[in-house]
Amino acid sequence: MDYRVIKENNLFLITDKLGNISPESGNGLYTSDTRFLSHLDIFVNGQKPILLSSSADENFVAVIRLTNPHMEQDGELILWRESVEIVRERFIYGGVLYETFRITSYYPKPVDFEFSVRMDADFADMFVIRGFQYGELGTVTGRHSGPGERTISYMGADRVTRETRIRWKGPENVVDADGTVHFRIGLSHAESTEISFVVMPVIDGAEPTLHEAPEALAKLNA
Repeated sequence: MDYRVIKENNLFLITDKLGNISPESGNGLYTSDTRFLSHLDIFVNGQKPILLSSSADENFVAVIRLTNPHMEQDGELILWRESVEIVRERFIYGGVLYETFRITSYYPKPVDFEFSVRMDADFADMFVIRGFQYGELGTVTGRHSGPGERTISYMGADRVTRETRIRWKGPENVVDADGTVHFRIGLSHAESTEISFVVMPVIDGAEPTLHEAPEALAKLNA
């Protein structure tokens, strides 16, 4: 199997084994036959991490372990291969996708690097993606970023408004015009940091109830 699926009720997420979504694939975050997340990529210093292990033993929780490739700049070693571990844990609860990146350094010296996350949405119809039907398409009406959040808006051909609302918490970060969030990470040996994201599909203004991730996971397992 070269993909991972988690779901709860009508919301489901399909990604590759690394946990990412390529824009040209049929993968994504779906609800009500619409794709609310069509692109998801992560990078360490601009390079894609290497897969260590990937599992989705339950329908609603997935854990993916990644590490950095060997990195040099101008002939100088920056990071040995497999010196930084990235554990991404994700689950769906109450119509919200929760994802936490736990980043730990095993490099013998203090390290400083950039961790970046790229997300986007195209609101494509699931049946159009699968080639089962054709029809009039809607329009992405805006992409807006602010401190710790990004909203992508869409007006459908059915005149229904849809939004993907993304929020995050973590170390110092900046957001590019294309929505890529860049986090500056500084870690000593065996030190960890966490970055958390939530992705909320919103249809006609009906925003799902948002919880802190530990509370949402506890409710899910209750």
